[in-house]
Amino acid sequence: MGALTTRQFKYKARVWNLEKAQSVCNYCGCGCTMNYETREGRVVRVSPTKNNYLCSKGRFGWDAIHHPDRLTTPKMRVGDRLVDCTWDEALSVIATNLKVIRNKRGAGSIGGLGSVRTTNEDAYVFQKFMRSVVGTNNVDMLARLKIPKGLNGAFFSGELNRIGENDVILVLDKDTTEINPLTGIEIIRAVSRKGRRLIFVNTGYSKLNKLASVMLPLSVEDALGKLVSALSGAKAGKDEAVAAAADHLRAAERVAMIVPAQVSDAESSRIKDLAKLLNNVTYYPLVSRSNVQGALDMGVLSDYYPGYQKIHTDTTASFAGSWDAILPDTPGMTAIQMMNGIASGTVAALYIMGDDPVGSNSPSQAVLQRLDFLVVQDIFMTDTAKLADVVLPAASSAEKEGTVTNVERRLQRLSRAEQPVGESKPDWEIIQAVARKMGGSMNYGSVRDIMNEIRSVVPMYADLAIGACWPEEKSPLAGTDADLSLFSDSVKEVITAERLLFSSGVMITRSRELETIRHIKVEV
Repeated sequence: MGALTTRQFKYKARVWNLEKAQSVCNYCGCGCTMNYETREGRVVRVSPTKNNYLCSKGRFGWDAIHHPDRLTTPKMRVGDRLVDCTWDEALSVIATNLKVIRNKRGAGSIGGLGSVRTTNEDAYVFQKFMRSVVGTNNVDMLARLKIPKGLNGAFFSGELNRIGENDVILVLDKDTTEINPLTGIEIIRAVSRKGRRLIFVNTGYSKLNKLASVMLPLSVEDALGKLVSALSGAKAGKDEAVAAAADHLRAAERVAMIVPAQVSDAESSRIKDLAKLLNNVTYYPLVSRSNVQGALDMGVLSDYYPGYQKIHTDTTASFAGSWDAILPDTPGMTAIQMMNGIASGTVAALYIMGDDPVGSNSPSQAVLQRLDFLVVQDIFMTDTAKLADVVLPAASSAEKEGTVTNVERRLQRLSRAEQPVGESKPDWEIIQAVARKMGGSMNYGSVRDIMNEIRSVVPMYADLAIGACWPEEKSPLAGTDADLSLFSDSVKEVITAERLLFSSGVMITRSRELETIRHIKVEV
C-alpha cells in the first residue's frame, strides 16, 4: 500500500487520516467529479471519484490554490501603486466611483465581464448586480469567444458516457483529447472496448490517428463538404477515404459528431447539412472552459436574462417584479462591444469578475488603461489586476460551496475543502457587499438562498436535481439559429488565445506540478 504516490502528496499525511470533500474539476467543460483530500483543513491530494477519470490538470493542477501569488487582502490604487486596504475602504471607493460615473455619463458607460471560473451562484448574482443595482445590461464574458457556434441552439451536447452507444463517431477537431480529455477517453473506450467506428478529420498527428477506421486528411470545411456530396449520391471519385467514411456513416443507426471548439459559419452550416443525411445524430461540442454552460444559463449575456429569456418588455417586467428592481429595457453591449467602447471612450468603467483579458491577449492592456475606473475581482494578481483601481481577493473553487453546470448541462455541486485564504471571500459575497454599499437590497445568506431564487426564475433549473442534466427541449433557444458565440474571423486572434492541456492560464501557470510535468523530457 502506498508503493505509488505523487510528489505532491509524499510525506504529507497517512491516507487513513485524510478527509474527503467531493467536488468538480474546473479546468474544462467536462466537469469531472473528484475528491479533495484534506489533512487538518488543507488539501494535500486530489483523487477521482469511483470509476471516474481525471486528466493531468484535474489530478495535479489543484496546487495552484496554495501559490504564494494568492490575493489575501483588498487593494486600492494610491498614485502609481496598489496598496493594501480594508474591505470597507475598497467597497466605499467602488461604490463612490461607480455612482459618480453613472450620474455623469449614464449607466450605459459601465460594463461588467463575468467568468467561467466561478460558480452558477456567483454568475447569477453578478449579472443581477449589473442589471438591478448598476442599471445596465452591459454584462457578458470574453469566454464566449471560445464556444462553438450553435451551442444551446443547434448543437446541444449528449451525455459523455453514452458516446459508446453510437455506431460511428465522427471527430471534427484534431485537438479533441487536449481540449476535453474526458471526451477523448470516452471515444477511445468506444473504439477499443466496443469496436465502434471512428472517422477522424485531421491533417496532423493525434493519439486518435491509430484508432481511426478512416482518416480524412482534410480541413473540416472540405471534409464536411465532401461527405455531404458523397452521402447525397455524388461519386467520391478517387477519394477512397471519403467513400469509406460515407459508407460507414450511411450504415450507422446512431452517429456521434464531435463539434469543433471553434466553428465558422460555413462549417456550422455544413454540419447541419450533414446531420440531415444521417440517422440519429448526437452532438458533442467541445468546450474548453469550465463553467461556460452554467454562466450562459445564469444570464451572463448582454441580450438575455437567466434561462435564455430574451430581453424585451415582457421579460423585463417579469424580472423587475421578481427582483423588486427597476431594470434597463434594452440589450447591452457584448464583451467585444465593451472593449471597442473603451477604445472609443463610450465605456468609462469596467467591473471584471474572475477574468484576465490582458493575460490572454497583451494588446488588451492598452485598451483597459483608457478606463476611468477598473475593478478586478480574482484569486491572483493577474496582469489585468495590476491595472485596476481596486483589486478584490476572491476565494478559489476549493474554498467555497456552490454549483456548476458542465457541457452536458449536468448540475454539479462544489464542496468547500479549505477555508478561504486570508481575507478572500466567495465571489457572490463580494458582489453582494458592493451592491449593498451602492444601496442595493441583496440579502442572500448562503448559496442555497441563491439557488432557490435561480430555481424560481430559470425554468430549466426549477426541479433540476444535483447530478441531473436539463433536457435541451427546455431551452427557449432549442431548434433556433441563435448563436451565443462571439467568435468570428474578425476577432479570431484579437482578444483571447487558445489554451490546451499544458498552456498559458491563470491557474495552470501557477501549478508547480503541472509546470514540472510540462517540462519532462521523454526519451524514446
